[in-house]
Amino acid sequence: DEKRHHRDVEWAQEKFGGHQPKDGEEGEEEVVDQMVEDNFSFGKKKKSGAQLPASMAAIAERAQGDPVEAEFLNLAKMDLTELPDLSVCERLKRLDLSANKLSSAEGIGGCRGITWLSLKDNQVSDLAPLRRMAQLNVLVLSSNQISRLNQLEKVAGLNSLIANNNLISSFEGITGLAMLNSLVLSHNKITEIAGISSLRNLKKLSLAHNQIRILPDLCAHPLLEELRLNDNRIMKVPPTIDRSPALKLVDLGRNRLFDISDVQNISQCRRIKNLNLLGNQRLCNGEGYHEKVVKLCEGLEILDGKRLVEKPGGKKKPLGRTDWNLEAGSNWKPGKYESIEKSSIPLLERKKHQ
Repeated sequence: DEKRHHRDVEWAQEKFGGHQPKDGEEGEEEVVDQMVEDNFSFGKKKKSGAQLPASMAAIAERAQGDPVEAEFLNLAKMDLTELPDLSVCERLKRLDLSANKLSSAEGIGGCRGITWLSLKDNQVSDLAPLRRMAQLNVLVLSSNQISRLNQLEKVAGLNSLIANNNLISSFEGITGLAMLNSLVLSHNKITEIAGISSLRNLKKLSLAHNQIRILPDLCAHPLLEELRLNDNRIMKVPPTIDRSPALKLVDLGRNRLFDISDVQNISQCRRIKNLNLLGNQRLCNGEGYHEKVVKLCEGLEILDGKRLVEKPGGKKKPLGRTDWNLEAGSNWKPGKYESIEKSSIPLLERKKHQ
């Protein structure tokens, strides 16, 4: 139905057209999956004079019309091992190729008008066909065999890059992408945060599940609101973290922090609302840990996945899991409840709402 189609497209634009996904790296993946499965009305049932190659037959069937006229193509989960030349689809803006068996992105290099592209869950290692796609705004490369991002250096308009679960070890190739505001490189092989000082528009940075030991000065990122570095090897939070005044969410769970002074440094970011330190055993098992953190971070609303609420006496206490970090094992998914506030309802109560 046409109205539903437009509504879904607007939703996708809001989520990935420069705005930030809200619920962590796994949360982002869930949102991407949800968007793929929303069954957009891909393609328009119009006829054109162009003659389609025989290899486009299956694509034409999926497009529910003439793919040459389509602005959206959902080619996910088709067991594709290679692509026909899609350059004949001159109106194409959004293309979903997720969950196929592609080892190459050949076939889409001529689609220079694409603004949204997903190659999630394939076996792609070479991004050379993407280097001339100058209009790309959102690129999803999760779960492939990518080790280098060099071919993206000329995709200057890229706003969101999601490339978790790959073999990436450095930021080479994306250091000049000044328009990036969301960068997700979790579950890779990155050992240091270096060379991204030019990414001054970053609002969301996720480098969880890497091998990072040092948290550097982030003063080059004054707009940064979300920093996810859980499951690394970080031992210290530098005092200069307050040079990122917009920080609202910091996830340093399961690192090697041990001193309450690290919390003192974080507390200098006055806008912090959501802080996760769970899994830093020496720190979290220290005497009075919870009370000290709550006292230091006066504006904190969520600590270690639990929402803090005011007692009648003025003290804060935890009220159930908020499930903001899906990686922690929660089954909660974005959109399952009407709003994030409902996630503060304890589990048994939540089941009543399902």
